[in-house]
Amino acid sequence: MTGARGALAASACARGQDALDRGELAIAVRSYAEALAADPDLTAARDGLAEALYRSGLVASAAGRHAEALDSFDRALVLKPRAAATLVQRGAALHRLGRYPAALASFDQALQLAPDDADARFDRAIALHSLGRADEAIAAYGQALAVAPGQVEARLGRAALLQAAGRDEEARIDLEHALELRPDREHLLGDVLFARMSVCAWTGYAETLARLEAGLLRGEPTASPFVAMALSGSPRVQRRAAEDWIVRRNPRTEAPRWSSAGSGAKVRLGYFSSDLHEHATTSLLGEVLELHDRDGFEVHAYSFGPATDDAARARVMAASTRFHEVGRMSDAEIAAMARADGIDIAIDLKGFTFGARTGIFALGAAPVQVNYLGYPGTMGAPYVDYLIADHALVPDAARADHAEQVVRLPDSYQPNDRRRALAARTPSRAEVGLPEGAFVFCAFNRAYKITPTVFASWMRVLAAIEGSVLWLLVDGAAARAALAGAAARQGIAPERLVWAEPLPSAAHLARQRLADLFLDTSPCNAHTTASDALWAGLPVLTMTGAAFASRVATSLVRAVGQGELAVGSSTEYEALAIALARDRSRLARLKGALALDPAALPLFDAPRYVRHLETAFARMHERRRQGLPAAAFDVEA
Repeated sequence: MTGARGALAASACARGQDALDRGELAIAVRSYAEALAADPDLTAARDGLAEALYRSGLVASAAGRHAEALDSFDRALVLKPRAAATLVQRGAALHRLGRYPAALASFDQALQLAPDDADARFDRAIALHSLGRADEAIAAYGQALAVAPGQVEARLGRAALLQAAGRDEEARIDLEHALELRPDREHLLGDVLFARMSVCAWTGYAETLARLEAGLLRGEPTASPFVAMALSGSPRVQRRAAEDWIVRRNPRTEAPRWSSAGSGAKVRLGYFSSDLHEHATTSLLGEVLELHDRDGFEVHAYSFGPATDDAARARVMAASTRFHEVGRMSDAEIAAMARADGIDIAIDLKGFTFGARTGIFALGAAPVQVNYLGYPGTMGAPYVDYLIADHALVPDAARADHAEQVVRLPDSYQPNDRRRALAARTPSRAEVGLPEGAFVFCAFNRAYKITPTVFASWMRVLAAIEGSVLWLLVDGAAARAALAGAAARQGIAPERLVWAEPLPSAAHLARQRLADLFLDTSPCNAHTTASDALWAGLPVLTMTGAAFASRVATSLVRAVGQGELAVGSSTEYEALAIALARDRSRLARLKGALALDPAALPLFDAPRYVRHLETAFARMHERRRQGLPAAAFDVEA
């Protein structure tokens, strides 16, 4: 084009390039658009506008304005549809907006143009991960690593999926490689130690744990709160891990203005979880939800987990005044919904466990917020007002270990469900691989809870009781081989370890009748696993530690009247295990007390428990109604 319009186009194009060089993107976009309006065939203007829009999209993405970024990338692609980098960034914006199928399609388009683009490979794996297509995502992470072996985040993403699939040894290898590449990456040392513990790879265990704990106490993010809870018995370490996580990941936001909608006669309870389906949480909580006094309380359930079709989920839905499916909503949207619903007390059933949405509570879901049941320890968050506990879990001297105000129930903090089914038929010992006539010690905790110290105690107990066996629910060839090797090194024939295979809940509970004594782990105790054993009539021997997670089984055995089975040292633990194995009449009395009328024991008396829990909630609500701050208190029996 020549003449005045050509001169106008060239001048506008020059202004656009100058603005682009200075980083003045809005001016560049306007100038290039003017150039194209004057001369639609001007290649420099078309390319310059595409570049300015691409950079504008990057700026918007970095600022969290993902819809604006998507618009910029879409406009850039109209001008240059075969720009692989723009397609990758467009996919990333779509992913951040929760539009996972569209994001995946954008990454696939980019890879058709640039098959070796490491970012496109990695982002495609993340999109598949978000879509729940785990096997494809694992393969996609592998493809990303084939292009860029140093991609730490790809190794971490694949490791998470491998762990979820029970492929713990493969996950450990990925995490070990990631640690070699990025030894200073936050929480990675803890993740590696947890992965090693999950396959009972104990080399360097004590030294690595000491590094992890010392780092946390120095303010270094060496482990996530969950890993600190699972592996360290120190309440101080656990609190530091929680507080550090909150500051880095979920700090308090500006306090919301509370709606007055929840100021009626009934207290509106909001239970928040990703586990409102067949899960340990619902196996404990189901009857509590059903027994809430409908004259005094409304029960709202906010589910951000999978929308399964199972009996446990149906039961929670039926027990709720309102059931809210919020899995596709953002934290801000969920918090706003809870405020609009007039929730008086928001109850976090997740804490720092898998699938947690702590951001909901950071944004303020309710005037009172409670850490309950799902996470056995403090959340270290200034916006979580209360922690539900009991006297065994948090004695007077331990209150300061928790950032929340501690509310202690009179029996145990843990609810239980009298409808928890046991299969009517108990299998024979031969059917499950147990020797007839042998004393059977049972340890059904997950592998990561088995420390070298605990296992050594178990081996000394087996050595003292001739012919006895240890029945373990440890999955995976790597973990089983490691434990068998550790047993052999301590003079115990590996055949004395008997492996239990996974079973449905009712059958799993019923087979525990075949065992003689449950041996707990430390520093992280059995939780639901211990109450399962007690419900099945199997006594639980535990060692009381210092932290919440190290005292859960003590809480449970006290609540069934068998506090004598909670001891204070490994020496006492081994001695009592041996004494009980040699005194069958004493053990029979313990079993008989559990079998007589389990639903009448305080641990399993659901109506009694609900009365105590509701008393706690009512008192929390009343303090808030009176304008008083949260304060610790005990609920009387």
